[in-house]
Amino acid sequence: MIGILLLILHIIIFGAVGFVLGVAFEWQHAKQSTLLDCKKTKLYLFISLILGFGFMFFDELIGLIQFEKLCNQSSIVFLHNPNEIKNKDLIEVRYKKSNVGFSFLEIYYYKREYVDSHGEKYIIVYPYVAKGGWISKVLNGAVGGEKTPFLFSNRYCNLHYINSIDKLYNFNIVKEIDF
Repeated sequence: MIGILLLILHIIIFGAVGFVLGVAFEWQHAKQSTLLDCKKTKLYLFISLILGFGFMFFDELIGLIQFEKLCNQSSIVFLHNPNEIKNKDLIEVRYKKSNVGFSFLEIYYYKREYVDSHGEKYIIVYPYVAKGGWISKVLNGAVGGEKTPFLFSNRYCNLHYINSIDKLYNFNIVKEIDF
């Protein structure tokens, strides 16, 4: 309920800002300083209202395009030959979350290091995960939720592949790091 009220409040605020900017822009370009006589007044006001409202969602729209491009380029990366870990019991020894730079949304990936019983180290880099943009912070922050994207639902690249990687490459993870 609080999130919906905040969304309505932000729509009103950003819509009003767009409306005021449209009026100011039209006032400067109207002949004889008469705003109501100009034929393009409604067009300017409508475009300004849409742009003012759209600023709330532009970061997620651009972030969605960036995220889909990254997802189409990547998959799970093994820094060793994946055939070397078949039929082995692995222990997770290190876990690191890294952010992707220069993206509109917070996009990150995981790098996990595993060790087998002989001390051989294997590194697996998992695909990207996206967090929400500005409007997601506002809505989910009000209710204490996780910052998930507002405009798209699939925030994980190749989630089905991540969940079945041990079965796909036939290895066991004996112990994982607790987070």
